[in-house]
Amino acid sequence: MASAAVAGGFFEAWAERTARRAAKAVAARALYHSGARSLMARLRRVSAGGARVLILSYHRVVGDFAEDAKTGLPSLMIGRDTFRRHVEHLANEFEVLSLDGALAVLAGRRKAQRDVAVLTFDDGYRDNFQHAYPILREAGVPAHVFLPTDYTGTAAALPHDRLYRALTLLEGRRVDPRTLGLTPDAAAALDAARAGASEVPGQIEALIATHPTSTVTALAERLERRLGLSPLDGIPDGARPLTWDQCREMAAHGVDFGGHTGGHTVLVHESPACIEREVRRCKEAIAEHLGAPPRHFAYPNGYYHPGVAAALAAHGFRSAVTTEDEPNEPGVDPFRLRRKVLWEEFSRGPFGRYSHPLTACQLDDVFGMLALRKAVPGLLDTRAKFEAAPAPAAAPALKAAG
Repeated sequence: MASAAVAGGFFEAWAERTARRAAKAVAARALYHSGARSLMARLRRVSAGGARVLILSYHRVVGDFAEDAKTGLPSLMIGRDTFRRHVEHLANEFEVLSLDGALAVLAGRRKAQRDVAVLTFDDGYRDNFQHAYPILREAGVPAHVFLPTDYTGTAAALPHDRLYRALTLLEGRRVDPRTLGLTPDAAAALDAARAGASEVPGQIEALIATHPTSTVTALAERLERRLGLSPLDGIPDGARPLTWDQCREMAAHGVDFGGHTGGHTVLVHESPACIEREVRRCKEAIAEHLGAPPRHFAYPNGYYHPGVAAALAAHGFRSAVTTEDEPNEPGVDPFRLRRKVLWEEFSRGPFGRYSHPLTACQLDDVFGMLALRKAVPGLLDTRAKFEAAPAPAAAPALKAAG
């Protein structure tokens, strides 16, 4: 019965997603070919005082989306050919700037002739070097890569990739996680995530939104042990971290490296002391390996609160980016810069093929202007739970005898 319910939920999600994709594609064709898309973008730019900045977020750029999606989170991937088309479109219709340039536009220190676009990549995946970097270099456009520095230069896989591999393996084997002897806390967390989302990516997002990163990592480790997996089993080379040598080569050709904590830690779930350690460790690692401290930061999973922003400012960061899906206009807080997260699906028409009208409408934020998509919140202020937590008990004094 449980497996039938899961299958039913999966089909419903697939049907809803397919219908939504078809409706967007039809709307995009009408908006694009009628000229309404261009008119709406111009009007939005005028209303923003001529300084509309769209920051785009990618994760993995892969050689073959259909093939690579079999071994990793599809929602973190965009195919190399699709990404190339994105870059070509942006270079033709936007002024592609670095975050420093975009901040100057937003502050009125620089005049932009067109809407501004900024390219960013989270998590520091190795296929950024293999597939994205050659395209960026050929196009001559700047970009930013945000590094979880505890992983950079290692062979270790990120916790969400390990958890995705374990959960999809369980699903494929039709194994009920409750039979695996998880701890009560781990079982409860997983049950709640599965109750709220029928598909594995949604379950992982729910876990990350509600639990500290250490809990998510521990759950991945427990599942791996029960399944007889090593931390790198089934993790392809492109999903592993960049090496520092690769970072140095990219930095020499227009790619800027920013902070993304040390351990890809979702900071809103952590104490002020942990936030301080994560920010400092990340900053120091980048300065040591790349010769200069980072200026910009990406909040892991887009979650932030004012305490995190204050810690970043204290360490000399100039800005921080969320995943709140809106353009940026003058007056935006530089530590709450909004980004649109893109993957292969955002450019696919109803039959799964690349759609230029759909891509143009997505990159112009036309669906946001028409209120055809839900807002993506990033502010998650959890500081009260730390302020209310009792201080740890003092350690008992040692006896003189030892």
